Amino acid sequence: MVYTNINSIQIKEYSGILKKSLEYMLANQKLFETQEAGKYEVDPSFFYMIQEYSSKEEAVWESHKKYLDIQFIISGEEIIEVSDINHVKSIGNYDDEKDFCAFEGETQLTVTMNPGDLTIFYPEDVHKPGLKTKKGSIPVRKCLFKIKI
Repeated sequence: MVYTNINSIQIKEYSGILKKSLEYMLANQKLFETQEAGKYEVDPSFFYMIQEYSSKEEAVWESHKKYLDIQFIISGEEIIEVSDINHVKSIGNYDDEKDFCAFEGETQLTVTMNPGDLTIFYPEDVHKPGLKTKKGSIPVRKCLFKIKI
């Protein structure tokens, strides 16, 4: 897992499609602020979704095998809980079509996401996004990149 802010990320440290997607993200921050919620294909190797929702009390632990997640907060605030895949238990079969597997377990790390913050989740980074902060349930606008691995 990587946690940083769009204004301090060191893109030169990355390579390949991950670097390309981060460069795209950096170049299109203003577009994401006004773009309609939905899915946008950019390249055969990555796409992104603009999501709008209210942060919530509870969420499902999730992980993905075919895509890395880059979760970039445009506005609002949320908590993402994280645990290593070796510290949680799968509670269902992997859904290949949705690239999704649900888990149960304890939180090892809690990250508060503010505007401009981003996280990169690898397959071993089981995460529970969209949780409310001390401010309660508030509107969140997020750009979720999915990078094929």
